[in-house]
Amino acid sequence: MKRWFPFLALLIVTACASSETLEMYPSSRIKHPLSTSKNIGIQVPMDGRFDDLVYDGTGEKAANVFKRELEKRKIRSELLKCASDEDCLSAIADRPIEFLILLELLHWEERRTAISGLVDRVTLKVTVMDRTSGHKMHSAYLQGVGTRSLGGKSAETMMSELVQAYIQKLY
Repeated sequence: MKRWFPFLALLIVTACASSETLEMYPSSRIKHPLSTSKNIGIQVPMDGRFDDLVYDGTGEKAANVFKRELEKRKIRSELLKCASDEDCLSAIADRPIEFLILLELLHWEERRTAISGLVDRVTLKVTVMDRTSGHKMHSAYLQGVGTRSLGGKSAETMMSELVQAYIQKLY
């Protein structure tokens, strides 16, 4: 038994270790930062999916992550349930919203068990649009990939970290 102890200890330590890859494309600073005094509309995207599996509620979670991060910076925001850019622009025609954040969940793969050794993945396309001109000011892909370990971060946690970093670039 004493000979197996170092091996078991190493196995437990490596199984619980976690290092995620969080990437944003493009990674450069935004040329025209947004004003913190302007209201923001956030599109609620369709739920994420992987193959034929739909992860219910993930679109709402992604939009709420943006809303929480904006609220931390005292920026007023509103969730919008609209299917396209044009629908969102129509929905805010009579509201005091200056910018739209359009979201599209391109990939959502959340493993419900750490034992499988498979990684969580999330990819979100973000587009910032000026309401008055309809001009798309910035677009980025936020991508998070977990590790093959026990105790790695969930797709939702990775999404939160990505959004936090992205919002810092917007302001």
